[in-house]
Amino acid sequence: MSGRGIARGLIVVAHLLTGDGPHCLPTYGWLALPSSRCGKAIMADTESRLAIESDLIETDMEVGNCWEAIDRLAALLRAKGYVRETYCEKVIEREKEFPTALPTSPVAVAIPHTHAEHCIRPAIAVGILKQPIPWIEMATLDHVLDAQVVLLLSITEPEKQVRFLQRVVDFFTSADNLTRLLRHDDVESVKKLLTEGLGDEQEDPVTTC
Repeated sequence: MSGRGIARGLIVVAHLLTGDGPHCLPTYGWLALPSSRCGKAIMADTESRLAIESDLIETDMEVGNCWEAIDRLAALLRAKGYVRETYCEKVIEREKEFPTALPTSPVAVAIPHTHAEHCIRPAIAVGILKQPIPWIEMATLDHVLDAQVVLLLSITEPEKQVRFLQRVVDFFTSADNLTRLLRHDDVESVKKLLTEGLGDEQEDPVTTC
């Protein structure tokens, strides 16, 4: 993945922290970080990791468009009590204004989400699509990518979850990791790969600026 693409990935973490889209962040090249937290260290909270559960993963998922993908995955989160009734509608509203597809390789990864007030518990619903679908690239309004992996995030405490979110971005910007993920067609194998890839490691304070 290019340096530009990796920096766009960092925008995900940054605007999760601010609760607004990347347009409101001070940018340095393609690296965007929230100015109100400059110089502050954010400690990772091991209890704030996003749950990766078998019943929140769908493989060989057949959908016609990105809105259907969001709706399907939001239903999984809602059924298990991770999000509020308003969640799906608000994710779609936000996606229309701030698209979330990352220019990863060999396929794009979309990371739709919404504000914490619509979330109850931290979790990730994972959809691996049978075929790629068009999804607008993050930080653009009209550049369409072919997305085949969708991570629907329930973010309850963005500042505490920043280290884990950075790890998510790092994992999915690896072509090797994405290729391995796409080879798996059963839920338990996907869960194992993600749990190992996003699992425990030494946590250090995160300096945002």
